[in-house]
Amino acid sequence: MHKYEKNGKLTNISLEEKSIGSTKIFEGIFLNLYQDDVITADNQKSVREYFKHPGAVAILPFLNEEKLLIERQWRFPIRQEIFEFPAGKIDRGESPLVTAKRELLEETGYIAKSWCKLGELLPVPAYSNEKIFLFCAKDLILKTGQNTEPGECINLVYITIEDFLAKVQNLEIIDAKTIALAFWLLRIRDKTIKMNWEVDNG
Repeated sequence: MHKYEKNGKLTNISLEEKSIGSTKIFEGIFLNLYQDDVITADNQKSVREYFKHPGAVAILPFLNEEKLLIERQWRFPIRQEIFEFPAGKIDRGESPLVTAKRELLEETGYIAKSWCKLGELLPVPAYSNEKIFLFCAKDLILKTGQNTEPGECINLVYITIEDFLAKVQNLEIIDAKTIALAFWLLRIRDKTIKMNWEVDNG
C-alpha cells in the first residue's frame, strides 16, 4: 500500500489505524468502554474511545400487505418517547435470527411464520462496534401478551405503510434503525427486491 497523502492524489491506499495499547475504562451491564492508543494512516499518534457492543437485531413486521407493527418506547438518554420497530440485543450464543424471533415475541406477543434477512447496519461506527442485523417478518400470529422485562415499557402501534412513511418524512420517526428499515420497506412495497423467505415451522 502507498503512504497516505492528504492531497488525495494516491489511490488504493490503506487507511488502517493500528492499536498500540488498549485500556478498558468502564464495564457496564452490556456496554464496555475502551480507550486505545493508535497510529493513524498518516503515522500520527492518536487516541480512540469506543464502546464494544454484543450486536442487535431490528425487525420490520408486516401485519398484512397494508399494515405494520411498530412500537412507542421511552429512550432515557434523549429523554423522549419515540417510534421504533421491534429490536433488541443479541444474547451470548444466539444467532441473529433466533434473537429476532425472541425479541418479536417478547416485545409484541407475536410470532411470524416467514422471515427474511434484509441487511446489516453499523449505527455509530465512529464510537461503537455495534452491528444491527435487519430482518423482515410476515404472516404474524398473536401468540400471547407482551413479556417484556420489568421496567421495559412498550406501547404497540398498528400503522399503515403510507402513514409510517409519512411519519419518517415529517421527522416524527427519528430512530436510525427504523429509518434504515424504511428504505427496505420501499423496495419491498415497490417489488424491486427479491425476498428469500425462510419458513418457521416451529
